Amino acid sequence: MNFKFDASRVFFTSDTHFNHMNIISYCQRPFRDIHEMNETIIVNWNNAVAPDDIVFHLGDFCLGGANEWNRILDRLNGRIYLILGNHDIRISGRVSYIGLNTLQCQCAYI
Repeated sequence: MNFKFDASRVFFTSDTHFNHMNIISYCQRPFRDIHEMNETIIVNWNNAVAPDDIVFHLGDFCLGGANEWNRILDRLNGRIYLILGNHDIRISGRVSYIGLNTLQCQCAYI
């Protein structure tokens, strides 16, 4: 098997907290509101990640249901693999519905 792995095209990230208004004050993020935060993170993400890159997101991706997740995911480059965080648990039963690849250990939530 000839598999070429380009580590320069693999990314790790976490705690984007899309749509989480309170994270702005909790973590003193420099944004006025979630719209500004979401837009800034999406632009920065897409400036770094190409459509065929691999992204491992290590938890706390987004608040909201499948519709909110899809609105964000539709705008992000890369093949995204999600390791569920404590804020992602509510959506975990619907992860396949929203098209994410899920890596989940039964007791290993980040």
